[in-house]
Amino acid sequence: MSRSRRNCEESRFQPALPRRRSAANAARIKREGSAGNPGRRRTRRKPAVDRRAPKRPDRTSEEAPSNPNRTEPPRAKRIASCARRTRIALRKAHDPPPAAKPAGDAGGGKGACERFGRGAEVSCRMRTRQTESTASETCSMPHRRASLGILPTRHPRPRPRVGRDRPAETSALFREPPSMQYRPPPRKARSALRIGPSAPHRRHAAPPPPSSRFRHLQARRARGSRAMRAEGLGARSGQSGSVRSRREAPPPPPQAHPLRRRQPRMDPAEGQVGSMVYKKVYRFKPFLGARSMRIAACTGIVASIERAAAQRRFAQGNAIRSEGETMENLANITRRDALKLGGMAALGAFGAGALGGCSPQQSSPAKAKTAQSQAGPSFLQAPEPVTEFAATHEFDVVVVGAGESGLSAVHTALEAGAHVACVQNINTAQTTGNMAASIDLTKTDEAAVQACVSFINWKSDYRSNRDLVNVWAHNSQEALAWWADEAAQGGVESKPHEATLSYNGYDIHLRANTYFHVEGNHNAAALVIAERLAAAGAEFFYNTPCVQLQVEDGRVTGAICANDQDEHVLFKASKGVILACGDYSSNQDMLDYYAPDTKGFSLFTTFRDGSALCAGMWAGAIMTPPTHTKMIHGEPAAVRLEMPFLFLDVHGDRFMDESCCRMGYMNNFARPYLAETGFQDSTAAKFFSIVPSTWEDHFEKWKAEAPYDISQYNGDNKVDPEKWIQADTLEELADAMIAYAQDNGWTAVQPDKQRIVESVTRYNELCAAGRDEDFGKAAKYLVPIEGGPYYAVPRGSNKLPAILGGLVVNADHQCLNEQFQPIDGLFAVGNASGQFFGGVDYPMDIEGLSIGRAITSGYVAGAHVAKR
Repeated sequence: MSRSRRNCEESRFQPALPRRRSAANAARIKREGSAGNPGRRRTRRKPAVDRRAPKRPDRTSEEAPSNPNRTEPPRAKRIASCARRTRIALRKAHDPPPAAKPAGDAGGGKGACERFGRGAEVSCRMRTRQTESTASETCSMPHRRASLGILPTRHPRPRPRVGRDRPAETSALFREPPSMQYRPPPRKARSALRIGPSAPHRRHAAPPPPSSRFRHLQARRARGSRAMRAEGLGARSGQSGSVRSRREAPPPPPQAHPLRRRQPRMDPAEGQVGSMVYKKVYRFKPFLGARSMRIAACTGIVASIERAAAQRRFAQGNAIRSEGETMENLANITRRDALKLGGMAALGAFGAGALGGCSPQQSSPAKAKTAQSQAGPSFLQAPEPVTEFAATHEFDVVVVGAGESGLSAVHTALEAGAHVACVQNINTAQTTGNMAASIDLTKTDEAAVQACVSFINWKSDYRSNRDLVNVWAHNSQEALAWWADEAAQGGVESKPHEATLSYNGYDIHLRANTYFHVEGNHNAAALVIAERLAAAGAEFFYNTPCVQLQVEDGRVTGAICANDQDEHVLFKASKGVILACGDYSSNQDMLDYYAPDTKGFSLFTTFRDGSALCAGMWAGAIMTPPTHTKMIHGEPAAVRLEMPFLFLDVHGDRFMDESCCRMGYMNNFARPYLAETGFQDSTAAKFFSIVPSTWEDHFEKWKAEAPYDISQYNGDNKVDPEKWIQADTLEELADAMIAYAQDNGWTAVQPDKQRIVESVTRYNELCAAGRDEDFGKAAKYLVPIEGGPYYAVPRGSNKLPAILGGLVVNADHQCLNEQFQPIDGLFAVGNASGQFFGGVDYPMDIEGLSIGRAITSGYVAGAHVAKR
């Protein structure tokens, strides 16, 4: 083994010595090393005469004495030792305050070392070294951390010595990891450095004096500690304080000090410990490094724990101080006080106690007010449950509502052998509409069926529940065939209407039952079907609205209804209750809440009040998220010419790009005109379509290019020009339009003759140029209005027959709660159920889809509930 390597191996067993040496001791070593033989350097000292070993203070009874000449312990033991000292400090933090310090110990001294272990010992030796400059009381920590009073977390290992046989350049091979390396003092202090001939460590002189800004900060903390002692809240904190603030107390900084300007002001109402910690870090930022900033952040957290502990200790039955005062006083805790609690242990205590103490507490009246504001509209507030009944009826299945979906549910439940009751809020069965659509599965394969489902989802803004649409697609043909046969046996026959829809390259064959030719339309069929179901054994209770649902152990067991005498009658349902009550299009409060864009349109019915839907929500069901799909109609078949010619509003001005010309979407352009009447006159949604005499020449071409946007049919009924306004000149046409509005009660429509003529002239100029500079309509639709005769088609939908948004259901039409779990015993069909449609407006591409879906959903759900 070479001599240099032997020296290195021997150095591993040298005892751990202090890392600092006083300036006087360094000078003495320099003289001894150069005396006699200047070229020879001493490489070893006898341990017996080594006077650099620090004087160890007496240990407390809780720490075992240690051998001063022992070698440095392994890293694991050093960590265990630091943890033990932290536990001791935490235990002392909760003990009663110790006795007053002895005289002569104002700077810390031995008494502080006995109380707080090695951390205080390092600081005590540091203060003694600065005042007496003795070699035996030097500090083993770098000057910056020692001046901050930070507890050491590790002890450096002995380094290999650099002697005559090992050049200083090769010492880099034996350096410690970066986390253990020594940081040299400032450059000015290096001039006093001298590596002795046998020194195992690097030494440096005393640290430079603190800056004025740092002294201002320490003095500020000292004043905060004194203020806390005056409160009686800092018994432990008052014994310590900052190292430098006890040694010297400079005058307070002026108000215009830069630190004060940069310090963000903390709002006591924040009540957030994190905000306080950030501000403490910001306070250190101008003159400390990144490591000290992290220490400052931990100090702020520990200070909050110290403050919380002091409050608990000294409250003695008094009221807890407000959050603002607590947060303000937290800033006065010194870092020295906080470090007594230990590092990571204090962080754990912070998570358990300090954060909870800072959370704002709300008074009971405020909580009640908040709960009331978050409860929603009045119709969502559940009333007190009805417990007394004038009569009780027991059935297997109870159907609420006698429309298309309710009658279909009664039929299939009755056919499955169940004892069925149907309660209706008016005195008869009632439906609306003229057509009911289905898919002809004999002509449409499964791929085309799925294409139809995708088409409906596309038209519903991708908000449809595909499972529900599939239920209609695969069962509509059977359900509508039963309806047509049942109505025909009662004397009301339908006329089938067939159509083909092409989508994604698939041909979807549609078939619809139509009742345009029957007086009463679709409702005539419903009346005869209700009579036939009653004759088959179903019990109908008219004028018996459902007001609540009976819920027992989370299961819906019956429907609570009111009779003509305002008495409550219970209809128990052993298998389930089916809500087929329709929508809420007659309830203005529910319209304003779920479909606010229906404001101003006239209500089509008065009995669809949504009361049964509210009963379902009170039982735990949830409503489809708004906005709900609205169905705005009001154009008879004779005038439903859905082609993009010139459109003029109630004043006679052009108001839109006519490419959107389907009846179901025109209501979205009427809102400004409804607002002109204060949303009190729905005729403001009316308008005129100015049509040239050659209109039929463009239909086939436009229909082929845009099959979903162009139409002149309603079922098999084609538009009739004989029902339109006709004139030979534009001036005569304008006069006829004004007269028509007055004769048909369009009180909000007051077109001006001159503006009508000017609008038509301007439109013809744009058509001649081939570019629509007003609204940007496609050039293929720019057909001029010229040559006579001229037509004006009265259009505009202003009636609200239905809202297509109900309770959320699964594929079995079972209602779901807020956790999307099915509610036992509660089902919804037809417009009482949601998620079949999802767009803003009802799509007109599959005519009769709404009624066809209602009949099919009731048809499927009735059989499912009866078989449970």
